[in-house]
Amino acid sequence: MKNYTVPATDKRNPHYQKSGLLQLPGEFSYDKVGTKLTLKTTQKGRYQVHSKGLRITFTQVKVISNQAKTDQALAMAKQALSMPELPNPYQTIQLKFTVKNYRHRAVLTDGIKGIKLTSGASVTTASGLSDPSAGQLIPANGQRTFSAMAFAGPKGTTTTALTIQFSGSFTTAGQPLSPQPDSLEFRL
Repeated sequence: MKNYTVPATDKRNPHYQKSGLLQLPGEFSYDKVGTKLTLKTTQKGRYQVHSKGLRITFTQVKVISNQAKTDQALAMAKQALSMPELPNPYQTIQLKFTVKNYRHRAVLTDGIKGIKLTSGASVTTASGLSDPSAGQLIPANGQRTFSAMAFAGPKGTTTTALTIQFSGSFTTAGQPLSPQPDSLEFRL
């Protein structure tokens, strides 16, 4: 697979970030298959939810405008988001969070159960949510940091708030240890 070649005009644009690290609204980059990612908004902070022996801290939320410039880029986005159809351009929400385990034994988490958007739409891992934390082992008295991505709608969709529901924790044998925490609401 050959990496996408960024157009020369975009490379000269002062908002272009070759590294892919988007920090200010309007900055953009390209992924290797040809998706142009433009930062719309970003919010940093420490938003926490707790459940017995577990703390989930969301530290960053970004709203990204995505435009697939190649068929391969659109196909990969459909696969990542578990969506058979995907408008192009489209928007995503990127969430960075840390799961801290206070127990003296390793636990499993099912990650984010679902996200409800301003529009009233909901996304889950079955459709619209890519969450690598699902099924992951959190070590005893340890923590792990993850980044998840959720479909927010076609270009032009305004997302001003989201409600996130996270799962509880389980033993490595699948027995419940802690219930799912309360929902967490963000204002963007």
